[in-house]
Amino acid sequence: LTDVNDQHFKCLETVLYMAKLHRKFREANGMLTVNIPSPKVKVNGFGIVSVAVEDTESSASHLLVSEAMVMAGRVAAIIAREARLSMPYRCHEYPPGLTHSLSTSPLADRLRVFDDMTASCIDASPMPHQAMGLDCYVKATSPLRRFGDLLAHYQLKHVINSKNWRPIPKASVEETIPSLYRNEQYLKRLQQSTVRYWIVVHISTLLKTSDSLSIMADAIAL
Repeated sequence: LTDVNDQHFKCLETVLYMAKLHRKFREANGMLTVNIPSPKVKVNGFGIVSVAVEDTESSASHLLVSEAMVMAGRVAAIIAREARLSMPYRCHEYPPGLTHSLSTSPLADRLRVFDDMTASCIDASPMPHQAMGLDCYVKATSPLRRFGDLLAHYQLKHVINSKNWRPIPKASVEETIPSLYRNEQYLKRLQQSTVRYWIVVHISTLLKTSDSLSIMADAIAL
């Protein structure tokens, strides 16, 4: 990082400031704040597993990156909405009686909220995403690894070059959404299952090397 200078740090500080303002805007607009610590699994080349519980929500770098991605998705959705483009818009509606802010509640209460949480959806027309505190949103930051993001980029090209670039019609976007949603849910479950598997391997190793009290503490944390 020898090429990094004060100007770069000032730019990052500006982006972080914008990210904090945008986060406050979403919180004021009903964003769901749960803040559940997540396990981070590492497996080295010898198959040795290490698991740690991380609270990434309090990290400035995590806030900068995650909120910048949300801002990009919001801007993409607003541009597409104004251009009347069909997109894989993300949408969500709160179930009745759900408390929006649970970041300071006991962990058990924060976990329980997911039992009552309704699933998000994808629609070809812009709709509110209440859990994110946004009136419209589309994932658009990872076109190399998500087909939905690639589709969003394709549609947005019409805004840049409307004379020579025809967007995909709404009927075709609607036909794509079910398979897009199924694939995303499958990959999400696969990732969760992978993490859960290595946590079990980690606890199994602890059973052979540690006392029962420390094993119980690690198992509860994970």
